[in-house]
Amino acid sequence: MIKKPIAKILALFALLVPVIAVAAPAHANDNRPVVDATFRAEFTNITSGQYLTPPNFAAHGRNLDVFSRNQPASPGVRAVAENGGVPILAEELAAAVASRGGVSGVGHDAPIAPGETVTFEFSTDQARFSLVSMIICTNDGFVGVDGRFLPQKDGRTRTYRVNDYDAGTEVNTENRADIVPAPFCGADGGTGESNPALAENGVIKRHRTLRGVGDLPSSFDWTRGQVAELTITRVASDTDADPGDLVGLSLDNATAAAASQGLTLRVVVLDGVLQPVTRDLVPNRVNVEVSNGTVVAVRGLG
Repeated sequence: MIKKPIAKILALFALLVPVIAVAAPAHANDNRPVVDATFRAEFTNITSGQYLTPPNFAAHGRNLDVFSRNQPASPGVRAVAENGGVPILAEELAAAVASRGGVSGVGHDAPIAPGETVTFEFSTDQARFSLVSMIICTNDGFVGVDGRFLPQKDGRTRTYRVNDYDAGTEVNTENRADIVPAPFCGADGGTGESNPALAENGVIKRHRTLRGVGDLPSSFDWTRGQVAELTITRVASDTDADPGDLVGLSLDNATAAAASQGLTLRVVVLDGVLQPVTRDLVPNRVNVEVSNGTVVAVRGLG
């Protein structure tokens, strides 16, 4: 495992705009409306002495776990937790949402200082959100949330305490020589490489915070569970998704137009005759009346 000097990491950050967002086609997940909405995320470093890396994030369905307790860290999560490898995890998440649906990105372009809040926006049709950020002056500590629900109504907000984790990939020596050589971790910190003898090959656990076993100052310590906070607000839904626009279109064109808005079409009245339908509720389904091959009325959603 090679630890990149912080200058190289910051050079990679410089290639990232404040929010890199990689979107993927919609996939049905969580039985929730498949309608794009815009969200604003506020990520706050609530420590008094630790810096955090720009947050990697993904909005996705229930078919993706970015990380899980008691499981090995993925290569991307490991890269962030040990070396601040934000671009590596960004590539991993982009590949994941490309195959499973959703959007991913990086929420800032520089390390986040104690007390600092960064804000970024993203649009998605998915229901869940995950985030990972390195606790920089540690061997392999990170904060994160995995699969938390996004607000489902415009104007609603959800706030989460972002838990602290140990990636289980490197022994916690708490020595400057064994961590990323960031200037805010100490002038004499880091060599640019890690000792292979420190590899753990363990699993993700809650972090025990600093134990005072190395030469890191106590000012870098934090209270367990109090590293970062995340607030997500649903700003707006896609105003183009108006079922009334389907009236006057042929059935084929209406079906295609509904699909482009993230909606499915069901004919409940055909040429004046009620059609047999199921009584299940599907929030993103439009019920229509069709006459002579043309949609003449929308009979509701569900």
